[in-house]
Amino acid sequence: MALLHSGLHDSAVSKRHIRYAQRLVDAGYSFDLLTADDHGPAAEVLRAAEATGASGADTGTEATGASGADFALLPQDSGLIARSADGQIAAVLAVTAVSFDNGQALLIRALATAEEFRSQGIATVLAGMAPQVLSAAGLQTRCLLVAAVPEARATFAHRAGFRVLTPGSELPVDLGGIDTDVFGEIGDRCWCLKEVK
Repeated sequence: MALLHSGLHDSAVSKRHIRYAQRLVDAGYSFDLLTADDHGPAAEVLRAAEATGASGADTGTEATGASGADFALLPQDSGLIARSADGQIAAVLAVTAVSFDNGQALLIRALATAEEFRSQGIATVLAGMAPQVLSAAGLQTRCLLVAAVPEARATFAHRAGFRVLTPGSELPVDLGGIDTDVFGEIGDRCWCLKEVK
C-alpha cells in the first residue's frame, strides 16, 4: 500500500472542522440528515456540480467521482445536507453503509457544494460529520470511511484526515465487492481511508 498523503492529524482536522462549522452555523446554515424527500433536489446539486466542470472537493464540489450527468441517489443511500439560511440545499454528502469482516464502513459516494455556496468549508464540515449518519440509525460511529477521488483532488481528503493511496492502488480491506458496486472501476482514482474511533 503506497501512500500519496498520510492524512492530517486528528487534532488539526478537528480544529479546522469546528472553525468552519461555527462560522457556517453563525451564518444561518443548518445540517440535516438526507431524507427520501431530499433525494431529487440533492441529486440535482450533485449533477450540477459535475456539470460546472469543478470536480474536486477542495473547491467544495464532487469528491468521489461517483457523480456525473446520470447520478442518482439509491434507495439505500443516506447522507447529510447543508441548508443555507434561506433553506436552499447548499451541499450534499451521499453515503452507503456496509458491514464487512472487520467492522463497518461508510462509503462516500458523492460530496458536492452548489456553485453559489463554494469556498466556505461546507464540504469539509459534511465530511467531518459523516459518522453521524450511523449514529442517527442507532449504530456505533466507529467505522472506516472510504472514498475514491481523482489524484488532483487528493489534498481535500488529506486535509480531512484521510490516508490517500497512490492512484491505482488496491483497496487494503476486503469489502466483499461492494466497493466495486458503489464506486465502479477505480481506474486512476485514489482510495481514501479514515478510521473513525
